[in-house]
Amino acid sequence: AAPRDGAVLLVEDDVALADNLCEALAERGLTPMTAADLAELGKVSARPFAVLVDLKLPDAPFGEALHRVHERWPEVPALVMTAFGDEAKATGAREFFHKPFD
Repeated sequence: AAPRDGAVLLVEDDVALADNLCEALAERGLTPMTAADLAELGKVSARPFAVLVDLKLPDAPFGEALHRVHERWPEVPALVMTAFGDEAKATGAREFFHKPFD
C-alpha cells in the first residue's frame, strides 16, 4: 500500500547493505533516504512512509535508533533488521528481519 515515490528511511551503517537496499527500494518505485548513524537520523527532515532500522549503530546504545524513530514518527511503521535476535526481543521488537539476508 506504499504511495508511488513514497519515502522509505533506511537507518543502516553497513554501506554495502544500505546501497543494495536503496537500489531494491528504488526499483520498486520508492524513494530511499539513508542515515548511517544517530547524527544523520537527527538531520532527516522529510517524513518517511516507513523506516527500515538496524538496532546496532556505531554511535548509539543497542536499540536507540529504533527508540528515536518511534519518538519522532510514532505513526510510521518501523521494520527492524538485526543480526542480534535475542537482544532485539529485549527492545520490544516482536518481529524482525535477521541479518545477513539470504
